[in-house]
Amino acid sequence: GWYYLYGTVNEDTARELYVFKSRDLCNWEEPQAIFDIADVSWAEKDLWAPELHVYQGKYYLFVSIFLPILLRLFDWVFEH
Repeated sequence: GWYYLYGTVNEDTARELYVFKSRDLCNWEEPQAIFDIADVSWAEKDLWAPELHVYQGKYYLFVSIFLPILLRLFDWVFEH
C-alpha cells in the first residue's frame, strides 16, 4: 500500500497544496501539486493545515485559506 502526506512546500508563499507518496515512510516520491490557490476567486494568499477524512466511502480534504476579512474552510470530496 501507499502512505500519503498533504502539505505545502514553501512556508513564505503557501499557494499550492501537494500530495507526497511513500511505500515505506522513508523514501518519498516527488510531491505532486493537487490544488493551486489561484483557482479560488476569493482567496488571496496562504493555505495551510490540510486534513483528509474518510466518511461513508468518500474522502474529504479540508484546508484553511487566508482572506484579509476572515478565514474560510475549503473542502473537496473524492470518491474512492
